[in-house]
Amino acid sequence: MKIMKKIIFDLDDTLYCSEELRLNRDRTILHFLGHRINEYILLKRTRGTIESLRKMGINKKEFFEIMNEVPMNIEEDEKLINMLKEIGKKYELIVLSNSSEYCVRETLRKLGISHLINNYYHGEYFENEKP
Repeated sequence: MKIMKKIIFDLDDTLYCSEELRLNRDRTILHFLGHRINEYILLKRTRGTIESLRKMGINKKEFFEIMNEVPMNIEEDEKLINMLKEIGKKYELIVLSNSSEYCVRETLRKLGISHLINNYYHGEYFENEKP
């Protein structure tokens, strides 16, 4: 049995970019935080989103529930599909993301690549953010 080498991809801003989705997610976070926006902005200068929210007493589960409500306005990407088909002939393809399982699964589906990814790991797998 031949063991395939693996390629691990980040999802957001690596396999796809959507400035509109990023802005909608940011707006959703800020709306949720209400009067605590300035505290969050200060924390974000030196930390990631999840770590900043955790410092504010908001756990990952709560964060994921908020993010799962943001509409994902992304579409199939034929160029990405074709590239992953070729790479997938020689490598096992893995996605690693800080997002929730729902967001990862839906993003892969909407991009049209879920059948090309051998495995994915989402933020619910890990206690800390991936670096």
